[in-house]
Amino acid sequence: MKKMIAVLFFAALFISMYVDLTAGTLTVSIAAPPPKSVEASDIGISNFTAVVQPGQTLLSVIEKRRGSTPNVSIDKLIADFKALNPGASPELLQIGKEYRFPVYER
Repeated sequence: MKKMIAVLFFAALFISMYVDLTAGTLTVSIAAPPPKSVEASDIGISNFTAVVQPGQTLLSVIEKRRGSTPNVSIDKLIADFKALNPGASPELLQIGKEYRFPVYER
């Protein structure tokens, strides 16, 4: 009885190894298509382009360019940034990367 269980165990082991090595069990991940490029003129938001430096945030870049805090809500600022930069998160700005930032009237 012990020999039969050992034979069945090794048979199952070799079959599973064969299937793993030939067909595999890992799924193939398909990369998501890159976000569609949107022209700023299509959106209708006036903007400027800037490269993010260490320590800068969405608000600090706009304040530096404008000279003061914009007179719009943070929610609108974030929504406009996302519209200008599809796929980019204002909370996760990457140092050295170029983004488009909204411009607001004084």
